[in-house]
Amino acid sequence: MMPKRLPIDPSVLFILAGCVIIIVVGGLFIGNFFTSAYILQQLQIASFLGILAAGAMLVILLGHIDLSFPWTLTGSAIIVTTIGGASSPWLQDLAIPLGLAFGLLIGLINGVVVAKLRIPSMVWTLAVNSMLLGIAIYYQGEHRPQGQAPELIKTLAVGSTLGVPNAFLLWLSVSAVVVWLILGTRFGRLLFAIGNNEKAVFLAGARPERTIILAFAIAGLLAGFVGILLAG
Repeated sequence: MMPKRLPIDPSVLFILAGCVIIIVVGGLFIGNFFTSAYILQQLQIASFLGILAAGAMLVILLGHIDLSFPWTLTGSAIIVTTIGGASSPWLQDLAIPLGLAFGLLIGLINGVVVAKLRIPSMVWTLAVNSMLLGIAIYYQGEHRPQGQAPELIKTLAVGSTLGVPNAFLLWLSVSAVVVWLILGTRFGRLLFAIGNNEKAVFLAGARPERTIILAFAIAGLLAGFVGILLAG
């Protein structure tokens, strides 16, 4: 007789138990831990990491990793604040699209190199992160970035709707879309299949390269989005 499986993965239960322990310990040692103001503040801070993790999860499901996030999001932030502080209004309107385009471009480059050239993702994305760091240092020199983020970004990053941080609402929206992509689309099914056995997916007639490129592109886009929010 086959043993019954738990309805929830045991690893998920361990994570939930760990979260409960952290919350209980935090409540014991931090006086305002359970106040609404503190909880909303922590949700706002966690939102940036949550959006970034949503993109990272797509890449990890493939069996790859993206280490270019730090300077992808920083590059987007630099672009947004530099263009957002321009005197020309039409240039300011381009700040957000260009910041997103930068993240998407880095993601596409990562995906193409990993999928087509077969360079290990850890090696390539770490190299990209180092290159972006060097470019940023060359561009900024020893000076702090000049400029400011557009008001829309400030509203999205630090504003609130009905008392709930806008960043948290964005996190929920991004998470819902990513969950739908993973569980409700062919793209999501291919993520799991490629992560298990990429060669078998190829022999079955699918194109793993397209899925890999798309996953890295989405991850880069979300990293750029987080950089834009942090600029606010």
